Amino acid sequence: MERFWVTNYDRLLEAGYKLRPRFHPEWKPSPIKYSYEVPEDHVALYYGHLNDAIRISDQRHVMLRSYNSDTEKKVLDELRKPQAQSPHNRTVPILDELEIDGTTIFVMPFLRQFDDPPFLRRSECLEAIRQILQGLKFMHENKIAHNDACRGNIMMDSSSLIPTSFSLIRPWTTDGSYKSIKYRTRFAVRPVNYYFIDFETAAVYPEGQHSSGSVRFGRAGQDKTPPEFSEPFIPFYQAFKLDIYQVGNHVLRECFLEYDGLEFLTPLVEKMTHNKAYERIDAAQALALFESLVSDLDARTLRMDYIVEKSDRIRPYFPKNSRRHRRKAKLYNFILDKFSCLGLM
Repeated sequence: MERFWVTNYDRLLEAGYKLRPRFHPEWKPSPIKYSYEVPEDHVALYYGHLNDAIRISDQRHVMLRSYNSDTEKKVLDELRKPQAQSPHNRTVPILDELEIDGTTIFVMPFLRQFDDPPFLRRSECLEAIRQILQGLKFMHENKIAHNDACRGNIMMDSSSLIPTSFSLIRPWTTDGSYKSIKYRTRFAVRPVNYYFIDFETAAVYPEGQHSSGSVRFGRAGQDKTPPEFSEPFIPFYQAFKLDIYQVGNHVLRECFLEYDGLEFLTPLVEKMTHNKAYERIDAAQALALFESLVSDLDARTLRMDYIVEKSDRIRPYFPKNSRRHRRKAKLYNFILDKFSCLGLM
């Protein structure tokens, strides 16, 4: 698939998008100075249908994605209709559409995995959850089921979080070399926008989310644990209820409940992951329950309360001052707990 990008390098340049040097027709590999340092332009794309580029008009870092699936294109076209233009539309924005050699290429913002870097404040987590639930509600109201609403398909716009941007090949670096990225906190650059991506398994159901037509056979998505999939013969699932389970289990339980201070969301997770699909709440009810649970929190405590992961693991992209931050977080949480016990907060 890389040959496609090389072949169409000049056509993309004419359209206003400049690919990395590796895809120039006359590219020559950079010399390897040390055996343990492989230059960025020696590394092939992980996914051939995805590539990054610079939009020449404003030097914006963007993502290019080629589409050959009529189903996925139909879903994206549905999401681009005028009635879909809503602040609660949390599906990836389409900045431009190109037609090259019979292949449709959508230009999208260059996004980053939504939980990298890790969240540092409880308010940051709750804002991400709110947007994810808003996006799910929006898709379902527009009769679209994602069918893979899992952790790997939720991204964030990190342009303000990481002003220097980052490498597609080595996302922990600024330009694919060994220069580490530097980022700000979500709290400092709020609001950060979160989006659903990858609609390969998505579908439009004209009759809506409660119709019998939304029942599908087989299995779908990264999450292999839905009770519907345990059927030994031919498993089947209700597409919209599967979305609810995937967000509740693969996103909320496996990601956000890893953080201290978010245990109060357990009732929401339980209602979204009920073993019986028809007993699960829908997306609108999930968002309403979330807002109800959050409304009971003290605003000042919510804003200032630092959090740390229960697993206490340090990821490769954690800030250099992470130890100091963790000590400060634990001390701050300890003080808040003591004040709460004394009835002073």
